Amino acid sequence: MAITVFLSSTVKDLEDDCRKSMVRAVANKAAAIEMGSWLTDFIDPIEVCREKIELESTHYVGVFAYRRGWSPPVLKGKSITEAEFDWACEYKKTSAVLLPQTATKFDVELRRRAATQTPEEKRAQDAFLERIRGLATAMPFEDLADLEGRISGIVALWSVGGIRSMAAKSNVSPDAFRQLKLVEDKLIELGRRDQLKKFEDALDTIRLSAPEAGCFVIHGRGGGFGYKEISTRLIRKLEETAVELKSCRIDIRPDWRQENVQALIEIVALELNLDLASNSVETLAAQLKKLLEVSDVVLEFADLQRLEGSLPKFVEDFWKPLVNALPASLGHRFIGLLSFEQTPQPEWNSFLYQFGAEIYDPQNLILLPELTNFNEDEIFLWLRDRNMEAVAARAWAQTWMTETNGHPTILYGKIKSSALIEQISG
Repeated sequence: MAITVFLSSTVKDLEDDCRKSMVRAVANKAAAIEMGSWLTDFIDPIEVCREKIELESTHYVGVFAYRRGWSPPVLKGKSITEAEFDWACEYKKTSAVLLPQTATKFDVELRRRAATQTPEEKRAQDAFLERIRGLATAMPFEDLADLEGRISGIVALWSVGGIRSMAAKSNVSPDAFRQLKLVEDKLIELGRRDQLKKFEDALDTIRLSAPEAGCFVIHGRGGGFGYKEISTRLIRKLEETAVELKSCRIDIRPDWRQENVQALIEIVALELNLDLASNSVETLAAQLKKLLEVSDVVLEFADLQRLEGSLPKFVEDFWKPLVNALPASLGHRFIGLLSFEQTPQPEWNSFLYQFGAEIYDPQNLILLPELTNFNEDEIFLWLRDRNMEAVAARAWAQTWMTETNGHPTILYGKIKSSALIEQISG
């Protein structure tokens, strides 16, 4: 499927680095339309922009930060990037929008770049960003490498008829979509053996505790560093030894009306179809007890760093009271999986279980090894597990390491867009 991607971002704060990352991410799988390639000296640039979105592009990628950018009078208060976004919506372009992950180093840098604009410009841009977040379709990026990796993965999906393209196009090949989903399913098995081994060891420890409960923290860099993949892999490991397993995923999203423990209780109850008479940890525990009589239960929390009060608040107001309210004999396992896209603080060690400690308290959190970049041997072994001949597997592993430095998001995108997609998915 041939695609053409319109790239939208402001110039003065994003041109030198973000825009170049955007172009590189798109270049391998699609044609990029971006302002630097236009000749608009003698024609109306606003009309050219609108026409390129309407007539020349099949897809749209917007990367927005804190600087307002050019706001010509003809747009009546809109900036050109805001108008581009609205045109993409109007013309029903398959789209992706990325915003900086708050509180990261790059987020601080982008705020610094926007510091010279007027208060009116700041208010207008803040309102635009709030409108974008309200649509619940924006994705965060942590830094330039993460931005490039995310866009690369998105375009790879689009190029073979990924989920967003399927919603917009009726002529997507079902075989291409099936292949991509098979590759995504197999990517879950790439590397992470240290995390998996520690998880398996801790499950044996949990079996000796009363109640039979444990909560694991998956942590490392932010911005899509393979959290979803490792969580899925750990749940699959639980399924291997569970007669019955019920799981639910709770995404702590920026568009929540509240980002606190009370919201967690409400959403867990909703996801597990529990009949709660009141929104309390004790009532939640009583309902969970009924589930645990017949099934293992897994609560998967994504982006826990967004929770008000972070890990300490989660432990003190949610996990500890919940475990304390459960009976000593559950019949089945109660497991929590927390994706925490930051490094836990040293002062939190008081409620983190240390591997090798003689006493395990199910009220404490189990800290898995930090997620890091993949290495060449991990990629090589993963390809060998796909029945690739050793010499070819080593060559591909070396190539992908050179191109991605093992960064999970970028590597996943490379693999999904690789010429090997049929072999890997077979």
